[in-house]
Amino acid sequence: MNIKKGSAPIFDLKLLVNEPLTRKELNKEELVFDLEKDCALAVTSMVCDIFEISGAVRFKVSGFGQKDWPVDCRTDLSTVMEQVPEILKKIELNQYDFILDFYEQGMERQVAFSPDKDAIKLTCSSRTHWTPDPVFIHMKREQISRIFEDLYNRFLEVGEILCSDLIQDPLLEEWKV
Repeated sequence: MNIKKGSAPIFDLKLLVNEPLTRKELNKEELVFDLEKDCALAVTSMVCDIFEISGAVRFKVSGFGQKDWPVDCRTDLSTVMEQVPEILKKIELNQYDFILDFYEQGMERQVAFSPDKDAIKLTCSSRTHWTPDPVFIHMKREQISRIFEDLYNRFLEVGEILCSDLIQDPLLEEWKV
């Protein structure tokens, strides 16, 4: 679905909760992880798997002419969350020159962020048949900062409820900012 004409062409990333969150007993057969829990990225991937399996959490991405990008928690949120700490470090240093890569097969999009006068220019490119429209937009630094900070904090907050053992895992400390 495309964004209606006249609406602000904004880029956004969010974790939405579909129901009141409580620590659910998840079906252990569904919790077969593809990765060994040997590094922070494996732990974040496991958290994203639990978000997906729970059915209570939805990853939402919008912008560049598409209100709801076809993303999920298991693959797309996982690839985004592996990049978020480095992005937040750059933002803290007021360095808004970075790329957010949705590299998973099927999605294959990149959003490049670069300073442009008093704003940040976001340029979207696709390695599939999908074409962004518009190809670039401008946003305020504060908006960009808020998007990534909110996503990071919401990930930890929801993770604490659904899988606190993973959120508190010592391997995740190297990932946290």
